Amino acid sequence: MNKNNIFWIYTHNFTNTGAPLVLADIVRELAENGMRTQLRLISWGGKHDQRHSKLHTELSQEGFSCEILELGELPPTPKFNDRILLNSLAVPEDVVNLAQTWLEQGQISRLDWFAHEANPRIWLPHSAQTQRLKLLLENENVRLRVPSQLILKRYQHWLDYFGKNLERQIPKLSFDKKSQVLVNSPTPSFDTLHFQLTAMAGAGQKGHLWLLRVLEQALAQSDAQQKHLRPIELSFIGLEQGPYAAFTREVIRRGQKLLGDSFHWTHHGAKSDALRAMVKANVAVCCSLEETFSLVSAESMALGHPLLRSQTGGWSEQLDDGINGFDLGLPGPELRPEHVELISKLRNPNIVSNSQLDRMSKSARQKASEFLSINYVDWLLCQ
Repeated sequence: MNKNNIFWIYTHNFTNTGAPLVLADIVRELAENGMRTQLRLISWGGKHDQRHSKLHTELSQEGFSCEILELGELPPTPKFNDRILLNSLAVPEDVVNLAQTWLEQGQISRLDWFAHEANPRIWLPHSAQTQRLKLLLENENVRLRVPSQLILKRYQHWLDYFGKNLERQIPKLSFDKKSQVLVNSPTPSFDTLHFQLTAMAGAGQKGHLWLLRVLEQALAQSDAQQKHLRPIELSFIGLEQGPYAAFTREVIRRGQKLLGDSFHWTHHGAKSDALRAMVKANVAVCCSLEETFSLVSAESMALGHPLLRSQTGGWSEQLDDGINGFDLGLPGPELRPEHVELISKLRNPNIVSNSQLDRMSKSARQKASEFLSINYVDWLLCQ
């Protein structure tokens, strides 16, 4: 790519959530490879970004060119041989169509697309859209990447395309200097089980209420032998706040009712804030109905947290069942006896000892280290 050309990066928002945080790692890596002045970041978050602008501010302060447009606004027309990266399927449809038109007309030299969404049919529901994308992939004008093997198979069958321009790109695990101190902290103690679920509550799809129900049943079963079991604490990290967050307030109310002072929560903020809260726990839970990779699960592993992990995207890359955590099985809203039994076993040091959990903690950190060496330039800067 000529240094006079611009690399445009379109994202759906600048929140401190999965896809935008991956975007931040991408632009920082590209900047380290001499492209800082060529990068232009554009979001169509509108009011959503105005509520969650911390990542936008952070990237701007690092010297990146960032702009937030309202829905309906179109991006500037690229110069000949500029590049475009779409960082989500949730980029506005008219912008996606325009980027593909520019590619078909030879206005841009290449189009890259990082799809962070688990179900592409929601975002591109029409057969004409999938046929257009498949043709561009077959003509080698588009490089489409998805974060995990499970999601790759889903996209391959959706598009009926199995070629090299649709591949897996595992997200990179990265920490700033302050957060690296947390990663290097001692192995957590397991005298108490301190579960953490780090995610905005959304409309319930991350499983906050599901986890509360599992813990409630496990606690009810074990009252008779309470003194022999590990106490339970629970942290929900990164919850929404404000007048629109009614579901979040209900989650907090139920958590307090169940666990009292042993229930903790933090509001949505910067990644560093979340990590400081996460390091106080010792077991990470990923019980979402859908995930494409769950970067926060990988971050939890780096902190030494064994995983309780449902079989969503990233499961096969992250979890070695019984080695660095436990398999929750296929995702779903229903409670199964084996979920309650697992919590009960974890509470009992005669069944799952501190030394076993300590080994799992070390295995989690070892597994997480595999994601530290991942880079994006092999994809984005290759010919």
